[in-house]
Amino acid sequence: WDLFIRIGEITNNIVHIPKLLYSWRIHENSTASNTDAKPYVYEAQKKLLNDHLARLKLQGVVETGIITQHRTINYFVAEDVIFTLVIKYSSLENTKKLIESINKYPAGLKFDIIFVFKDDFDKTEWSEILYLLPNKSIQKIILNPKNNWYKNVAINSNNEYIIFIDDKLEVHSDNWAKRLIADLSLVSIGIVSPVILDHTAQNVASAGIGVGYGQKGLVDMLSGMPFNDPHYTRGLYAKSRRNVSVVNPAMFSTTKTVF
Repeated sequence: WDLFIRIGEITNNIVHIPKLLYSWRIHENSTASNTDAKPYVYEAQKKLLNDHLARLKLQGVVETGIITQHRTINYFVAEDVIFTLVIKYSSLENTKKLIESINKYPAGLKFDIIFVFKDDFDKTEWSEILYLLPNKSIQKIILNPKNNWYKNVAINSNNEYIIFIDDKLEVHSDNWAKRLIADLSLVSIGIVSPVILDHTAQNVASAGIGVGYGQKGLVDMLSGMPFNDPHYTRGLYAKSRRNVSVVNPAMFSTTKTVF
């Protein structure tokens, strides 16, 4: 771990060599058989990640992940940060469900709202939306397919951090916005997307979009995988951060500076 983290701090010029380069013997005192064979490695993992944060002058806390052998870094974001929530409107029914979920699960930060509408939306629904969101700074923008509406929204945002979400989605965890925006504190990251779930089936709908995987074109990564898969490797894979070719446009966070 320590070697590769230090290398990753000084270069992005890293490639995968698709060959078997070494093997690892299994015996009773080997972590290949049981990671508890060397319990001191857990504290060593935590220390090297804290050292990594200190070297890069990043604010965060190292915590135990979903299994004992897993470590995760939760980055800090200032409590006074205000972000812009951009809701792509499709129907009043969907928007009501999304707003109900936002009211149920706190974002963790204060936010303004921009609604993006198609030019044929029912204007009588606007007053109902305003009623659902008292004490919020709200704008509306009419979608123009001929223009880059994402950039138009960014220009109209009063805040640096922006989260885009389709009204067909709902949020289902506390501090959902705070966690998305915190990862943007890394200089090398310009856009962050959450895992999107099918809550009816309890499966992953999308964990980003990748190229290939035996198919042509773009593919939703991990689509169909049970989110709470009891197998620790698959479960860990579904809940870990990763780089992807494209984020799912249904929900993502970015910054005004990116545009």
